[in-house]
Amino acid sequence: MNAITAIVRGEHVQFVSDDSDLLTGHVLDVQSHIGNGQKFAVIEIDHALPGIVYSVPLDRVSRMPAP
Repeated sequence: MNAITAIVRGEHVQFVSDDSDLLTGHVLDVQSHIGNGQKFAVIEIDHALPGIVYSVPLDRVSRMPAP
């Protein structure tokens, strides 16, 4: 199993946004693009207003390091 398929719903993850900020959040869902089948994680951002979500390609998402 590779890192991309290992990301699951409810997991705490981090990613670099389009404007080069490192963001963290929890995965709400994993979805496939209708046209090309690329997988995306729908992530609710930590420390933002409730309901702020990003749709991020799974190849840009990584698990949070262990404390």
